[in-house]
Amino acid sequence: MVTFLVDKVTPRWEYIFDFIFVQRGIDYKLFDDFNIFDESKGVKHHLSGSFGRILGEHSIFSGNIGSGNWENQVVVTFDEQIDVLSSIFFVLTRMEEYQNDLWDDHGRFLGSESWQFKNGVLDQTICDRWAVAFIEFIEKETKEKLDFQVAPVQIIPTFDIDNAFAYNYKTGSRKKELVLRLTASLRRAATVAATCLKGKYIKRAMLYQTMII
Repeated sequence: MVTFLVDKVTPRWEYIFDFIFVQRGIDYKLFDDFNIFDESKGVKHHLSGSFGRILGEHSIFSGNIGSGNWENQVVVTFDEQIDVLSSIFFVLTRMEEYQNDLWDDHGRFLGSESWQFKNGVLDQTICDRWAVAFIEFIEKETKEKLDFQVAPVQIIPTFDIDNAFAYNYKTGSRKKELVLRLTASLRRAATVAATCLKGKYIKRAMLYQTMII
C-alpha cells in the first residue's frame, strides 16, 4: 500500500492512479487532507504542484502543449511545465483530439498530428512506460520497493467488417446488384495490381471474386 497527498482528489486523479498502480498490482490511497495523510501508515508521499496540473480540473486544457524530459522519458509539457501524470491523462483520454481541426476523409483524427508522432513515440506503449517510470520515481523518493507487476503483452489483430453478410444470403435483384458492384471493384483492383505489380495479384483477385459469388 502506498498513500499519496494531493491538493484535491478528483475522478481524474483516481483514473490515473488506477491505471498506474491497480493495473500493476499495487494498492494505493489518495488524500487531500493532511491530517488523515499524516496519520496513515506505510509508504507515503506528498505530491507537489509539479504533478497533476490538469488532474484537478474539469475542463479540456487549452494552453500550450510541448515536450520535455523527465526521468529519461520524453513527456508532455503544459505551458512549459513538465508533468508526467498529466501526460498520461492527456494521452489516454485523447484530449488533443477535442481541439483538433484536421481530419482525414472519413472524419478521423490524423495520427501525424498527434503529440506521440511528433515526438517519435507513436509506436511505443508510452503511457505504460510513463507509469513504470513514475513507480520507480516513487521507489527512489520513499526508498521503498513497491514490487509492481507487469502484465504480459498480447497483440490481437482484428478486422473492421461493417456488414459481415453484404453478399452472402442475398437473393434476386439485391444479389445481382451486389455481384455487379463487387465485380467492378475487383476489376479495378486487378487493373491497379497489373499496373503497379506487373499483374502479380490478378489471378488471386479473380479467384477471390469466384469464391464470393
